[in-house]
Amino acid sequence: MRNALKYFLTFFGLGLWPKMPGTWGSLGAIPLGVILLYFGGPKAILTVALFLFFLSWLATRIYTADSTIKDPQEIVIDEVIGMLISMAFCHNDPILILLAFILFRLFDIFKIGPVRWAQNLSGNPWKESLGVILDDTLAGLYTGLIVYGVSCFR
Repeated sequence: MRNALKYFLTFFGLGLWPKMPGTWGSLGAIPLGVILLYFGGPKAILTVALFLFFLSWLATRIYTADSTIKDPQEIVIDEVIGMLISMAFCHNDPILILLAFILFRLFDIFKIGPVRWAQNLSGNPWKESLGVILDDTLAGLYTGLIVYGVSCFR
């Protein structure tokens, strides 16, 4: 069970790479996002992101139950969710996808406003697990709004 959780939360092992696991997780989400956009559009990508959000929240809670580390670096499924949300309005445009990737990584790294608040949720293990997932979800929402705005002018 723990190995399956690790495989899922590290997005097929991308989070286990020694340098920049969040960046690798974000990059790994792009092919999935492109496929979802191609076959189902924004509704499909947002539906998958929502499903992954709740599944990841539960999986993170289980995975970190015996750990003293609140947000293990190898968990990158949150970056996948944020990147998918970021790509929801990219229309499979490579320029918009590149913009989404860059902006998402910046929001994820610098943790502006509510993103920082979400990352620091504490009080009980469920809140801490939510914080692991929610900060990148909010970064993805910020990015998605900007990408949508840019797409209106392309």
